[in-house]
Amino acid sequence: IVEVYARGANRGDHFFTDAGDVDTAAAILTLDDDTLATVSLSRYNGAGYDYSARRWTSPTTFTNLTNGNAYDVSANGGVVVGTSYEPVAGADIEAFRWSSTAGTTLSGRPPGEFSYSNAVAVSPKGELIAGSVSTGQVVEGPPYFLHEDRAFLWPGGAVLPLPSGAQFGQNNYFSDISANLVVTGNVTTGISDNGPIEPFLYSGGYKLELGHLSGAAIPRTV
Repeated sequence: IVEVYARGANRGDHFFTDAGDVDTAAAILTLDDDTLATVSLSRYNGAGYDYSARRWTSPTTFTNLTNGNAYDVSANGGVVVGTSYEPVAGADIEAFRWSSTAGTTLSGRPPGEFSYSNAVAVSPKGELIAGSVSTGQVVEGPPYFLHEDRAFLWPGGAVLPLPSGAQFGQNNYFSDISANLVVTGNVTTGISDNGPIEPFLYSGGYKLELGHLSGAAIPRTV
């Protein structure tokens, strides 16, 4: 490469500009044999998005649950959980629960421009759902965006986030639920997932620590 010409612009959400970033960019590269190469970047899909969570009952038969992703299903197939991207009253990224009796229900999310929720696990009988709620803010300078993730349980009524406090760390997540409603998860003590990680079990309001994990890779499941 002997020459690079690049331009960037912000054509969407203002928080990219607030963080000194762009959401659209293009570059022309000139190689040493005069070959021209182009590079394009966009944080949006101009053709639109199609995320469809579906419940399949046969190789050719399915039910559309919501625009989004499904992450878990109960043992009898009667409850499906995941993340919905439905644009409802500005809250377009929310955990959802679908059941054969009630259809699709959104969990709601906390107030704030950069907040969302997702459901990742459901108990085998479908009576308890686990997930997390994320809230964030744009800041000046690296890391430009700070967030806090709080694990929640969703027994079917209101979402119940884990309490704030030192024992649950800066960020925490649930990842699975056993048949006797013991929930697995992990917790980090650093800002924006940069701190050490520790898996734990949670049941009946009590947390059992399973020991400290360290290293460059930070898995979110145990």
